[in-house]
Amino acid sequence: MRGFWPFHRITCRFCHRARFCGYSLQVAFSSAAFFALLGGGAFVITELHGGERSDVGFWLMVVSSGYLVGNLATGFLASRVSFDRLLGIGVLWAVVVVGVIMVLALTGLLTVPLMFMLAGVMSVGHGLCIPAGLRAPSGFDVRRAGAASGLTGFLQMALGGLVAALMGYLLSDSLLPLTLAMMACTAAAWLVSRFRRTSGTGAIRGNRIRLIAAGCAAVVVGVRIDRRTRRVDI
Repeated sequence: MRGFWPFHRITCRFCHRARFCGYSLQVAFSSAAFFALLGGGAFVITELHGGERSDVGFWLMVVSSGYLVGNLATGFLASRVSFDRLLGIGVLWAVVVVGVIMVLALTGLLTVPLMFMLAGVMSVGHGLCIPAGLRAPSGFDVRRAGAASGLTGFLQMALGGLVAALMGYLLSDSLLPLTLAMMACTAAAWLVSRFRRTSGTGAIRGNRIRLIAAGCAAVVVGVRIDRRTRRVDI
């Protein structure tokens, strides 16, 4: 118990900082969009597309290649552009690309290869915003930089694992649940990046309420659209 209370105190101290929560949640939601592909990609490729198991690794490599390109661009631009601007560009890039994927899914024009190619383009934006988002939290308290990085990494892996597990329950005979999950994660990352500059516990509590309400609204709209499309197919 001696080690728990200092950890609890440090964690609460970081969680009460609006900018730290903004950076950490932005990284977590951006990574969750990729984890959604990891969780549902194998089912989509083998069951919906009729591909082989070897195709799973190929298409996930396409998505990861986009992230690599974004990382290389971040290394080139880090000395010329601020971290906040890289975060904003990366998040907006991902939102626009996932918006295109969502429109194609709703119009019935989205195919599995096209979705993974566009997801690779989306990962370029994640390659811009995630490294910058991982770097920023460690600068809030130099003496506790390891604790800040560990807490950010925990949120990233925990939320990503949760989204990947949910894909196993949501996917059935349509690409819409996967595209909806990607849209919800990238939209949440964009909302967090918008609210990141606010300060104070009262402000961050209000932003949390807005974020939760926006996420619930996105899920409700997606479920209704999925039900309507299934009725039309029947």
